[in-house]
Amino acid sequence: MLNKADLVMKDIDAAEISEAVTFHNVHEHSNRTKDEWIWEYTGYLPEFYTYVVAKDQGKIIGTQGMIPLFINVNGKIILSGKSESSLVDPRYRGGPVFKDIYDQALIRSRNRKMAFVWGFTPAVKVWRDKLGFSVYQDCMQDSIRIVSLSSALSGFQRMPWTNNKKIIMYFTAIALFVYSLPWNFLQKFHPDVRKPKYSVEHSLRSIKDLQALYDRLRERYPGLIHIHQDDDYINWRLTNNPFNKCQAHYVYLENELKGYSYITASRKNEGGIINLTDFTVESKDVGFCLLNHLHREWHNQKVGVVYFWGNITNSLTRNNFAILGKFGFLRRRDPVAFVYTGLSDYIGNGFNFKNCYVNLLWTEGT
Repeated sequence: MLNKADLVMKDIDAAEISEAVTFHNVHEHSNRTKDEWIWEYTGYLPEFYTYVVAKDQGKIIGTQGMIPLFINVNGKIILSGKSESSLVDPRYRGGPVFKDIYDQALIRSRNRKMAFVWGFTPAVKVWRDKLGFSVYQDCMQDSIRIVSLSSALSGFQRMPWTNNKKIIMYFTAIALFVYSLPWNFLQKFHPDVRKPKYSVEHSLRSIKDLQALYDRLRERYPGLIHIHQDDDYINWRLTNNPFNKCQAHYVYLENELKGYSYITASRKNEGGIINLTDFTVESKDVGFCLLNHLHREWHNQKVGVVYFWGNITNSLTRNNFAILGKFGFLRRRDPVAFVYTGLSDYIGNGFNFKNCYVNLLWTEGT
């Protein structure tokens, strides 16, 4: 039984990181490392991160972290916290520990000048009823494309799944591959993929090009909310990511950036499964040009499965899903919900999730 006199809630210190990582690995059946924790929380904005541990008789029994990220809210750059590492030892669940540790994390996040906290969770009742968050359900969807059936099946075989799940995934992959076959033929004859005017490059010429692209997108989609990408963020999240292999493609029309994509694959996973982490284009013809280029690369690399994920209530994301659909991607609902709470009056009642241009860039690793 919990003795409140023995319960301590505090900011994590360096000597406790290994214990916190082990605590998560044991209860979540994962194999993360201390280096991953350090990269995730201190690699981008180390002076702003929050990570609170609850300890009972000197042992960690709960954690709550907030990863600091700058969000562009209709042109205004605002510091936010992404809720992560929410875990309480099962023996302490049902009591006050989770809410107490989360409240402590919110206080620290507010003190670190975070304007709001957000995250993704299937446990909507806890965040809505216990923590008072705004909860947005039935808004996240993913889109899947099987590029190479043999690579996909080989990748699934290496996954640590039960045999029943593997059988289900095998039949799913075959069905998705058959669905995409007509698009393999039709995309070659789409007039927009043959236009020679665009240049697809692997390096961003200037960070100002990316900012100018989003300036134009905000004119078309008023109130747009998106991850703020500066040089430091790109270096942390993509270029120097020690745990994922990331590849960027930038589409230029003469000197103007018209669209881009980020492809991410885990260094632990060699099964031909990749994520289309960000796919942002100004128009359909830019999207068709970029996807045609990517599709050729995926075939040459024998990629098995490509995933895209986003907020279907957002107009820009819906356009992306529509373009991907023309290339044989099949959309499906994701049960995870987006949760949000404000910590200051920077946004106030003006937060509208339909303006949130959410994709896998909003996750901490994929």
